[in-house]
Amino acid sequence: MAAVLVLGAPVIAILSPDAAVASLSPPSGPTGPSDPPPSGDGGTPTYGTVKNCAIVSSSSYLGMSCAGSSNNGQTVKEILGPSDVPGCWDEALTESELAAMNVQNSPGPQGWTYYWEKCLSGIDPKTKTLEPGGISITLELVRINHGDPVKTLDSRQQQLVDGLAQQGNIPVPVAGVSPSDHARVGQDVSFFDGTSDVVQVAVGSVLLRAHIESLDVEPLGAGRPAKVSCPGTGIVAQPGDTPQSRPDGCWYRYVRSSAGQQNDSYPVQITAHWVVESSADGGATFTTFNRFTKSAITRVSVTEIQALVVQ
Repeated sequence: MAAVLVLGAPVIAILSPDAAVASLSPPSGPTGPSDPPPSGDGGTPTYGTVKNCAIVSSSSYLGMSCAGSSNNGQTVKEILGPSDVPGCWDEALTESELAAMNVQNSPGPQGWTYYWEKCLSGIDPKTKTLEPGGISITLELVRINHGDPVKTLDSRQQQLVDGLAQQGNIPVPVAGVSPSDHARVGQDVSFFDGTSDVVQVAVGSVLLRAHIESLDVEPLGAGRPAKVSCPGTGIVAQPGDTPQSRPDGCWYRYVRSSAGQQNDSYPVQITAHWVVESSADGGATFTTFNRFTKSAITRVSVTEIQALVVQ
């Protein structure tokens, strides 16, 4: 299968060819697009570099892979010993990575497995010393048929490239209603996203953080008239709250019940607008990395208000 994702970003950066691996001197500050383009559901991931970490962000997944620095001050030549300089090798995706990247392995002799193909450059294969610019590792998502060779590393090569990785999945938004536990005709409903509004991965002082900036809610269904927006994840209204007292909510008032609708409910579409930020200093400062949206449909039943007549 042709490569579908390519990450050409260095995850190790050592400026001095004579420096020990434990003394990393990476480029300062995060790098990436100055005006990050939005990416929609299932859109192309955005890749970048922060210090010694390669980072990836999409509407489903946050990932980070960082070069290790736990080699006790050894040089590349000392670490590798008699082993060759590693070129490319394959690492199988975890179950969560498969789900986040929207791919599936196929079991059986005629099936396949998805791997991250990682390729290292920046080391002279003869002298085993660092070339100007230092080491870089690139990532590519590949599918390898069962029976085809899989490239592996020996223990010394693995020690050289070992690092830390973190990942997080972006939740699908779910429309909640308040202040009542279900919507009623003629009452003001405040919609909110009932999932986590912050996803963060971190390795050392490098952080990648995603948070919901705003919500759009279409109470009658996608593309149908009536659309409300609010900052953050909306508000969980309490009894007595109104659109006037809590104007920062995604408020809507139904004029008809959902009786007669498909499944006797309205297909409420909720869209979360996410912002992803990176930090190279443990969260003291952040730089915008990219933006994306994530939408989902939540079925909401709307009932008539029952009146009790006393004679």
